[in-house]
Amino acid sequence: MDSAVKRVEVLFIEGCPSLHETIARIRSAASALGVTIELLETEVTRGAIADGFCGSPTILVNGMDLEKDAHPVESLCCRTYHTESGVQGAPSLDLITRALR
Repeated sequence: MDSAVKRVEVLFIEGCPSLHETIARIRSAASALGVTIELLETEVTRGAIADGFCGSPTILVNGMDLEKDAHPVESLCCRTYHTESGVQGAPSLDLITRALR
């Protein structure tokens, strides 16, 4: 198991309905893997669309998006993830776990 601290940044917009579930899944995945993370929550605003922002919530692990084919957006919008349970506003625990490995 890699003992290095992983930097996990969550880019979100104000009022994001999936933020809390996303944060909970990140913590759960890190705990299950025994991975130490530095968790940063960054609010994206109209005046400062963050590099790598692909909709809210976007998760960057050591600067890389969870989904290799994600496309940055230029507006404040929600993001959806395709999961085993269908389309959701938060990424699956499995997707987060794979990114943290």
